[in-house]
Amino acid sequence: MVGEPKNGLDPQGFREISDTLVKLNKEKKITILISSHILEKLADIATYFTIIDNGKVIASLSKKELNEKLGETLKLTIDDSQKTSKVLEKNYQNIRVEIVNNNILHVKFENINKEDVLKKLSETQIKVQHYYQKDISLEEYFLKLTSAEAKNA
Repeated sequence: MVGEPKNGLDPQGFREISDTLVKLNKEKKITILISSHILEKLADIATYFTIIDNGKVIASLSKKELNEKLGETLKLTIDDSQKTSKVLEKNYQNIRVEIVNNNILHVKFENINKEDVLKKLSETQIKVQHYYQKDISLEEYFLKLTSAEAKNA
């Protein structure tokens, strides 16, 4: 069990501790429980995440599951969400589309060029009225889960 492993360490010291923890986990199959508020560093070394808020577990997920929630999101305002969703899912394997409403889509993707997606939509006669890309970090995900809005939902 390790509490706040970065506390009091310079970047080199924290890197050495991180490398040692990862090595112990992989080579010796040791489970290491880390409690920390330095979330961006945990995202690099942890393989499983449990988010606790006021003593209550509110999320438990593997690194793969977490990566599906994090990463790049392209937010599109278009004429027809259903048609756009079908075009994207037909043309890209590593893409997840969330239809927000008839005119707004959130598209999560990895290793796909945003410009290629926009070009493909243009080629299929889909008019993109507005778009922006946002990267979601572990810290933002944590804050979203522990926000007052999430607690009241």
